[in-house]
Amino acid sequence: MNSLVDRLIERLNGILREAPKVASWPSTLDTLEKLGHLDAPAIAERVAINVREAVAAVVPTREREAVLDRPIVAERWPLLVGSAWRLEDYRPDGLFAWLVILDELEGELADGPYWPSNVAVDEVAEALERIRSPEAQRAAEALRRGNFKPGEGFGITSGTSGRKLDEAPGEIKVDATMLTHDPHAIAVLVSAQKQVRSDAGRRFTPIPSNRHARAAMSAISRGSGGDWEAVQGSAPGRSRGMELVWGKEHPTQYQLTLAFDDIQTQLLTGIMNELAEDGLRDYMVLHRMAAEQQRTGAVRWTWREHRERTAYDRRIRSNTISDTEAQSLVTGRLWRLKSAELHHVMQINGRRVATRVGPFGLIDIPAHVSTGGDLELARIALNPILYESVSASADARDRHFTLLEDEAFALDGTRFRLAVLLSLQMRTWRDHGGVGRLSASTLWGYMNVRAGKVATTLPRHRWPAMTRALEGALNALEGAHVIGGWNRLDAEADVSPEMLFEVTPTAAWKDQVVHRVPPELPPSRVIPRTVGEFKAWRLALAWSQDRVATELGVGLNTIKRAEVQAKTEASAPLGSAILAALAARGVATLERDAAPDRLAPPKK
Repeated sequence: MNSLVDRLIERLNGILREAPKVASWPSTLDTLEKLGHLDAPAIAERVAINVREAVAAVVPTREREAVLDRPIVAERWPLLVGSAWRLEDYRPDGLFAWLVILDELEGELADGPYWPSNVAVDEVAEALERIRSPEAQRAAEALRRGNFKPGEGFGITSGTSGRKLDEAPGEIKVDATMLTHDPHAIAVLVSAQKQVRSDAGRRFTPIPSNRHARAAMSAISRGSGGDWEAVQGSAPGRSRGMELVWGKEHPTQYQLTLAFDDIQTQLLTGIMNELAEDGLRDYMVLHRMAAEQQRTGAVRWTWREHRERTAYDRRIRSNTISDTEAQSLVTGRLWRLKSAELHHVMQINGRRVATRVGPFGLIDIPAHVSTGGDLELARIALNPILYESVSASADARDRHFTLLEDEAFALDGTRFRLAVLLSLQMRTWRDHGGVGRLSASTLWGYMNVRAGKVATTLPRHRWPAMTRALEGALNALEGAHVIGGWNRLDAEADVSPEMLFEVTPTAAWKDQVVHRVPPELPPSRVIPRTVGEFKAWRLALAWSQDRVATELGVGLNTIKRAEVQAKTEASAPLGSAILAALAARGVATLERDAAPDRLAPPKK
């Protein structure tokens, strides 16, 4: 995991590598020879202290670790800013002397101080005003009065320790103490904080990852098959594990006494026999709906919304399957989920005792709804014991979850399985920043699942094809922001099951799961269903017809036709093109990012 200090060390060494390119290098070389060896770790530690002090003064507690983890902070923080220097550092051959040289070299390489393009001067002034020091307040006032230029400063030459300070008539007098709160440094922190807050608004589906939820997920994915005999033994009087019972059928047993990583390695390695390929997606869609509906575990479910959130809507429009057939398949799987119960199995004095986890099965459908029939709408509840670790009411210390990026739901079956599994796997790597390594054979197993069973071995002639499929899937997951990146560690070696792949999370995932930045959860939203509801929704956002057409990616005439119809038939169903666009973009996301049109008022 790249920490702030690691990144600073890399930056300092990088300056020296690039230094021969600058004009002053010949004269600088003599100075460096007198200074001796560069102690990059020691300098990086001092600079990191300065950064942390500034972050503590400017950034709210809940966002600090996430801000420090943004690469821009280590890569762009002005090296001389701060006060965490000891007396011995100022010796002619001390750390500060080294830093002055490195700062000058970097100034020449970068052609002046860095100012983030997404930060305004007023935003930096506001940040400085939150720092309780006279120097920071004076720096903020100087910014407010226009006595500062991004990329230049208070009339100060960058990269020198003997800086000349502006004292022009009518301006705020700037002195060296104000450099502790250099606006360029604060701008870097503001930029990182804006990145964190922007990512906090990304659409994720929280997936419970406490031990009961993991047991259920693993049993769901494996189905009733699988070789569990090797892990079922335990001493009398202790828990044997968990089992998922599908009605009166043979249970799927799950052992909880395994090491945490071992459990997670086996998670979701296939789709349940009972529910086939789309079963996992149905179960995840329920979690997605629950996340948008206050995260209580209670879901206001409708077939129409479920259809729009899965591939069924596209398949129905292309006449691959009828709406009635798709509805029957989905609701049949929901009834199967209702029948499935997770049992906690104990051995007490040689007697096997099984206790159901939670008040009902994996989900609950109200008793008054006809069992087995097709559902149009229902209030579905997720098992509260399984869902409690992501519930909005859960204490922060009890929350145990991973996050599935919203774009994952558009992936095909194989890649969707890989997305869910890797999201859970990254949670086991939390102490390492969500970064971890998996063998090719493990990843092949994740992808090569058929009817709930994993193909644990592959003939040699299939290795290259499986590797190409895996790399394509990992690229798709990176493109969908499910993972931040991946790397084949032994790219030059022959293709084999022992190849290692390193997977890294996205910054947004890391912020929330590792650094515990609270998500900017959008309130529950209802997708407009009629032309009248759609027009009212557009007007409430103060958007023009042109704007809403652009945001949804549909034709302007499509919007106009719908709203003309709203004048005479407000309750008429909204067309499939607009409905599909609303479902794909997400009403909550559109409303969160909405800003009224400034060029033209909304059309009535």
